[in-house]
Amino acid sequence: MAEKKCKTLFLIGIIFTLFFLGTFIQVDCAEAVLITQKRETATVKSGYLNIRTGPGMGFSKIDRVSKGQQFSIIKKSGGWYNVSLDSAKDGWIAGWLVDVNDASQETDYVTSRYLLVKESIVNIRSGPGTGYEIVSKTRAGEQFSILSQEDQWYQIITSDGSSGWIAGWLVEVHALNTPSRDGNDLYDHSGPQPEEPEITETEEPETTETEEPETAETDPDTNIHVLKDIDFIRVDGKETIVIESEGEITYKLFTLKNPERLVIDIENTDINDIKDFDTDGRYVEQIRVAQFSLTPMVVRVVIDLNMTSAYKPVLNDEGRTLKVTITEPSIKDKVIVIDPGHGGYDPGAIGVSGLEEKGFNLETALLLKNNLEALGAEVILTRDDDTFISLTGRAVIANEVYADVFVSIHANASEQSFTNGTSTYFYAPSSDPVLYAQYAERRQLAGFVQNRLADSLETRDIGVLQSNLAVLRNTKMPSILVEAAFLSNAADERLLKKQQFREEVAQGIAEGLLDYFAAGN
Repeated sequence: MAEKKCKTLFLIGIIFTLFFLGTFIQVDCAEAVLITQKRETATVKSGYLNIRTGPGMGFSKIDRVSKGQQFSIIKKSGGWYNVSLDSAKDGWIAGWLVDVNDASQETDYVTSRYLLVKESIVNIRSGPGTGYEIVSKTRAGEQFSILSQEDQWYQIITSDGSSGWIAGWLVEVHALNTPSRDGNDLYDHSGPQPEEPEITETEEPETTETEEPETAETDPDTNIHVLKDIDFIRVDGKETIVIESEGEITYKLFTLKNPERLVIDIENTDINDIKDFDTDGRYVEQIRVAQFSLTPMVVRVVIDLNMTSAYKPVLNDEGRTLKVTITEPSIKDKVIVIDPGHGGYDPGAIGVSGLEEKGFNLETALLLKNNLEALGAEVILTRDDDTFISLTGRAVIANEVYADVFVSIHANASEQSFTNGTSTYFYAPSSDPVLYAQYAERRQLAGFVQNRLADSLETRDIGVLQSNLAVLRNTKMPSILVEAAFLSNAADERLLKKQQFREEVAQGIAEGLLDYFAAGN
């Protein structure tokens, strides 16, 4: 009897255990399903973006976010997404200003990206914030694989195999497989746009505007003006495009290359069925017009040019008429100081096979001098042989002759042999009112030269970077420093050895300077 009672209790115990075990198994399975369930996220793709209390621009703003930030999507309504800001807060974000993907895709995306360091010296920290310990440092042009992202910080793999964190505002993030663009300059919304001021090399980003940054949204009460007419006039060798609007014209103007084009984006404007037309001009071949964007309303005017040309925009008639005069470009009588970096006992960087940077810098500078003098410029070299000039001395030479521009020529180097490419530096921080007053000119000069180099060289286009370099900091005129390629990369060094490559670098810089002065500088 006792034995039967024990067996009964034992069976009850087994059943009881299986019941609870089954419950636990069910919970685990339910959690596993929850974990693998797809969850959409929104990634901000514009510079600044408002978070609102409801799905529309009529709702009040509760927060502001910046490009690259990611948020979990709760629900969608009328083109707007309700997103989770933190555990106790949510808000609404404009759907056309974000990229949406599910969580499983997001993981693949993060692991298929790498970042490129933009500033001269950047800290690598033990955690995602400036309060964490600095574990290492890196420099402009270095590349790292991205492990994860937390707010504006990226976790990376360093050269010694360990992990660390880098501030997102000091780097550029790229996909390993970037889809190509179709190059349609009238309709491609991802096409070239005037860039925002670069961040200086401080770990926290500096504010470069005196007013609150503009958001990517258009307020509902913005006045939309109707375009009245576009005309072409040729008088005394000058060709003028006349754009008339019913309201005040607000525009952005920039150039595109290969082929040569001048692009004007007119904001808050309706195209009013104005058509493309050909011209009989020497400089202007055709004028094309399109409603480039509906949100916001932007009309894009593309002026197809037969050659590189100088241009000068003027607003009159109370801002309702924009006249853009096109003429032959010239750098005649411009004073240009060319600075071949290093020299004498300072060889600069040394390539993987022994090529010295100072030799490349000098020969390329001499080629550039010949090109510019042929165009009528007055050219001064900081050195014309293998001698050493101090960094301060180089800037003094340019300042004493009141140069129009200063161009320093260099070749780059990195501890990571796979790092390669071409970049152009400028410096105009908001913390220095004298340099910052030249921000537009310095940034524009760097952009024109980098664009020409990117078009002509067989190297990776790193882009325009800002860095506190002595020759850029101490020159009183617009100044740039060109890093033609990496001596520490075997393929780049082979290019740096070639006479043709040096000629292409010199020609690219000359064409960039021509573009700069053609823009009215």
